[in-house]
Amino acid sequence: MTRQLTGVEAAALAEAAVPGSVAKTTGTACYLNAEHLVATLEALKASPEADLVHLTNTCGVDFWDHLEVVYHIQSFVKNHIALFKVEVWDREKPEVPSVVPVFHGAWMQESETYDLFGIKFAGHPNLTRILLWEGYPGWPLRKDFLSMPGGLQPGLGEFAGMARRQEPPVRGARMTGVIKSEPFILNIGPQHPSTHGVFRIKATVDGEKVLDAEMVMGYLHRSMEKLAEERTYTQNIPFTDRTDYLSSMSNNLGYVLAVEKLAGIHVPARGDAIRVIMAELQRLASHCMAVGAFANDTGAWQTPVMWCFREREKILDVFEVTSGARLTCNYMRIGGVAFDLRPEFEPMVRKILQEFPPFLEEMEALLSGNEIFISRTRGIGVLSPEMATNSSLSGPMLRGSGIAWDLRKADPYCGYEQYDFDIPIGYQGDSFDRFIVRLEEMRQSLKIIQQALDGLPSGPHSTQVPLALRPPKGEAYARIESPRGELGYYLVSDEGPSPYRFHIRPPSFINLSALKEMTVGGTLADAIVVLGSIDIVVGEIDR
Repeated sequence: MTRQLTGVEAAALAEAAVPGSVAKTTGTACYLNAEHLVATLEALKASPEADLVHLTNTCGVDFWDHLEVVYHIQSFVKNHIALFKVEVWDREKPEVPSVVPVFHGAWMQESETYDLFGIKFAGHPNLTRILLWEGYPGWPLRKDFLSMPGGLQPGLGEFAGMARRQEPPVRGARMTGVIKSEPFILNIGPQHPSTHGVFRIKATVDGEKVLDAEMVMGYLHRSMEKLAEERTYTQNIPFTDRTDYLSSMSNNLGYVLAVEKLAGIHVPARGDAIRVIMAELQRLASHCMAVGAFANDTGAWQTPVMWCFREREKILDVFEVTSGARLTCNYMRIGGVAFDLRPEFEPMVRKILQEFPPFLEEMEALLSGNEIFISRTRGIGVLSPEMATNSSLSGPMLRGSGIAWDLRKADPYCGYEQYDFDIPIGYQGDSFDRFIVRLEEMRQSLKIIQQALDGLPSGPHSTQVPLALRPPKGEAYARIESPRGELGYYLVSDEGPSPYRFHIRPPSFINLSALKEMTVGGTLADAIVVLGSIDIVVGEIDR
C-alpha cells in the first residue's frame, strides 16, 4: 500500500536535498520556500532515497488571507507519496515558480490553476487560460470572486489581458521536389467525430505532416469545483456522474472514498465488494467504448464499434436494474452504496462473465492481426517510460509504456488486495500497445468480478451517515484506478456542511500532457489515431 509521508518526513527529505528549503510543516504537508521550490523538487526527483518522480496532482486553494499551491508527488519504486505546498501571500500579484522544467506534467495543471485562481507561474512555457476564455472576468475559484473591486472586471492587476494564446510558429514556404508547400493552421474540432467531443486541436501542418499542435478546451466547462463548494458532501455525488460520463460508477467511488477518508467513515465488507464489482463492470463498459471508438479512428468503420456497443449494453442493463440509471448512475454513497443488490443481479452478471471472453477473443482476432490496423497503430504515438512518467500520465497510457503501476495494487482500496489479478503492460509504448493493454485489462476485470461475486459477504451494504455531514477540519486526497487512470479527489474541510475546497484530478485532462510530443513529426492521420489511443472524455477534461 502506498505510504503517505508525514510533513516531518517530507521536510527531512527536502532539507537533505536543499538546505533551507522548508518553511514549515504540518501533520501531512511540508511547506517549501518558493525560491527553493524548483531546485528542491528537482533534487527530490533525482534522489534515490526520495525518488519522487511522478507529479500526481497540482491545484490551488484560497484561504482568504493567502493562497496555496498544492503538489502531490509519488515514487513508483518506494511506493510513497509526499504532499508539498507553497504559500502565496500577495493576492494582487500572486506568483510562484513553474515546476514544468522538472515535471512536464505540470504544464496543464499550472495553466488550470492560473485560469481559476490567477496565480502566475513564473517560467511557464506558455501560461494561458485553458478552460475559460481570455478576458474572462476574474478568477472563479477565489473565495472573493463575486466581491472583486468594481464588480466582475476582466483580469486582476497586471494580469488583465495577459497570456493570450500564442499562435504556433508558421514557417515560410519551401520546395518539396517540384511541388511548393506552405505550412498552414488546421482546426480539428471542436465539432468533429475524431475529437470524441467538443475538443479542438489547432494543428500547424505542412501537407500531411504535423509541425505543431495546440489543444483548445473549455467548451464544456461547468465549474463543478466551484458549484461543489456550495452544496453538501452528499449533494455533490451527482456532479461526479457528469464528469467522466462513461464511467459514472468509478467517479462516484473516487469521491465518496475521499469524503470517507476525510471524515473517518468505515464501509461494511459487503459495501466494498459491491463497489468492486460495479467499478470493474464500469471498466468493461468504458473500455468497450475506448476499443470500439479507437478501431473506428483507424478506419475499421462500423463492425468493431457496434460489437462493443452490443456488449456494453448488457452491462448498462445491470446498472439500470441496480441503480435505476444506465449512464449517470449516482449509485455510490458516503459509507457504502445506495441500494443492496436485487435478486436478478447475480444471474445477469454471471451471464456477462460467460459471454464476454468469447467477445474479447473475437475482437482481438479481428484487429490485432489485421494488416491495416497494425500499420495504423504500430510505432505511432510512441511514449518512452521516462516521458510517460515525467508527463504525469497514468492508467493504460502509463502501463502501455511498460510501467506496471496500478493503484488497485500499489494503493489498494475497497479490499482490492484480496483479489488475484495481473497488471498488463506494453513494451513499445505505441498506440497498438495501449489497445492491447485495454483488451487485457478487460480480461483481468472479469477475473476480479468473478472472485468478488463468488465471495460476496452478507450483512449491511452501507454505514449510516448523517445527512448534514461535517467532517473535522483537515484535508484528504483519495484516488482510484479509473478506466482512464488515476482519478483523484482533493478535499479540504473547515468543519462546515460543504467542502471548503473540492478539486478533481482528472486522468483525461492530465493524459493529454504528452499529446503534442506524440503527434508532432507524424502525419495528420496519425494524430487522429494518437488522440483515440489516449481515450479522453471531454466532460472530465473541462469539468
